[in-house]
Amino acid sequence: ITADGMIKASLVPAKSQSENVDNKLTCFTFIKVINDGGTQTASSRRNIIQQGIVAGNTAAPEITVSDATSATVIISSATNFVNYNDISDDAEAKALAYITRYLDKNKDYDTTLAGHTKKYKEQFDRVSIELGENPSRETKDTEQRIKEFYSDPDDPGLIENYFQFGRYLLICSSQPGTQPANLQGIWNPNARQYPAWDSKYTTNINVEMNYWAAEVANLSECHDPFIEMVKDVAETGAQTAREMYGARGWVLHHNTDLWRTTGAVDNGPVGIWPTCNAWFCSHLWEKYLFSGDKTYLAEVYPVMKGCAEFFRDFLVEDPNSGYMVVCPSNSPENHPGLYSYTNDAGSKVNVALFG
Repeated sequence: ITADGMIKASLVPAKSQSENVDNKLTCFTFIKVINDGGTQTASSRRNIIQQGIVAGNTAAPEITVSDATSATVIISSATNFVNYNDISDDAEAKALAYITRYLDKNKDYDTTLAGHTKKYKEQFDRVSIELGENPSRETKDTEQRIKEFYSDPDDPGLIENYFQFGRYLLICSSQPGTQPANLQGIWNPNARQYPAWDSKYTTNINVEMNYWAAEVANLSECHDPFIEMVKDVAETGAQTAREMYGARGWVLHHNTDLWRTTGAVDNGPVGIWPTCNAWFCSHLWEKYLFSGDKTYLAEVYPVMKGCAEFFRDFLVEDPNSGYMVVCPSNSPENHPGLYSYTNDAGSKVNVALFG
C-alpha cells in the first residue's frame, strides 16, 4: 500500500524465456478505491498467488470497504513497452502518471462516464444506415432473429445492427496509439487463460478483415494502429526478404505479433505465404483513396515501393503461361484439391503447396 492509500502491484513474466528469447517485459498496476460513506482500511492478509499456486508465506495488500453506499475502483496499468524494438520505458512511473493525472481532475463516476460516452459517440454517430423494415422480426431478440435469418433473410434491421456492431468493435479495440485489433479483439475471457493463437495477428486474412470496413464505415483513425503495424513489418521484413529470398524490399508471411516477426512459422499449408506485403499495401492505398492526403501518401510510399521491389526480385516466369508468378506460395489455408498423400499417421492429406 502506498502512502496515499493505493495498492501497487508489479508483475513479472511467468517464464524467463519464450522461444529462446529473454522475457524482459515488466508491468506495474496501481489501484485506488474511493468509497462513498463508510470506512476504508488497508492490510496485508491475502497470500500472493502466482499461476494458481500460493507463493510461500508472502502476503499481498488488501483494501477493505465497510458500510459504504458505493465504492469506485480506479485501476491503472502500464508496461515498459515502447515499440517492437524498445522496452526501455519506466512501467511504474507511467502507470503512476496515468492514475495521478486522472485523480488530479477529481472526476466522479458520472462525469467520467459522460466523457467516455461523448468520445465514443463522436465516432459511432458519424454513420447511420437504413435498409428497410420488417416489423415482425424487430420484436424478437437477436438470437432468434439470427436463427430465422438462415431460412428467411428478410430482416434488414438485423443487417443494420450487424454493420453497426462491427463498427462498435473496431472503435473499442483500435484507437490511435494502441495496437491493432487481433484475432480475438483485445479481450480474453479469463486472465489466466492462454489466449488462442497467442493473440497474434493472422495476416493471411484475419487482421485485414478486421479493417476492411475502417474507411467505408467512416472510422479512418481506427485504421491507424494497423497502418502503423504495416510500417513496422516493412522494417523487420527487410531482413526476412534479404535472408530468406535474397530479395530487396520487405516480406511478411502469414503471421506476426507484438514484436513484428515476419518469417515463415507454423506449417507448410499456412506458413509458406510470402505475399502478405501486397495485401497490407492495399490498406495503405485504400486509406489514401478515402483521404486524398498526399502528405500521408508520401509517408507510406517507401513501404509500398519496398513491397514492389520484393516482387521484382521474387517473381518467376511460369513456363506454361508466361505469367510472372510467386513460387513457392499457397492459397491461405486452402488447397487446390488436385493431389493428396498419406502421412505417417495414415491419414489422407491434401497437397497445399506446389514447387
